[in-house]
Amino acid sequence: MYVLRDIPIDPSKTGGPRHTFETIGKVNYSECDIVRVETLYKDEKGESRVLGHHYLRSNEVYHEPSRKFYTNELMRTSIFESIPIDLVIDTCWVLDPNTYFKARPINSIE
Repeated sequence: MYVLRDIPIDPSKTGGPRHTFETIGKVNYSECDIVRVETLYKDEKGESRVLGHHYLRSNEVYHEPSRKFYTNELMRTSIFESIPIDLVIDTCWVLDPNTYFKARPINSIE
């Protein structure tokens, strides 16, 4: 899933309200985090949350300068985090290279 990063509505106020999928408007997917959803649950307060692993893009990872990546290559991290469900923006398809070159899911958008 594409997950919205923690962005304040008013950058001048610290600790103020944050954007959600309802308030953000037009989303640039290249600036969203990508999370593989493991579990959906409700916490003690009754808020819906997503539990899952983060994926990082090649420009977000330290690597050798000579290393080459596919255009949309992602790396799975060991970061396992609980995220409020109102920060989830859209679906994202993460495929292994063999599946990616054979075919893509029917309803996926490049």
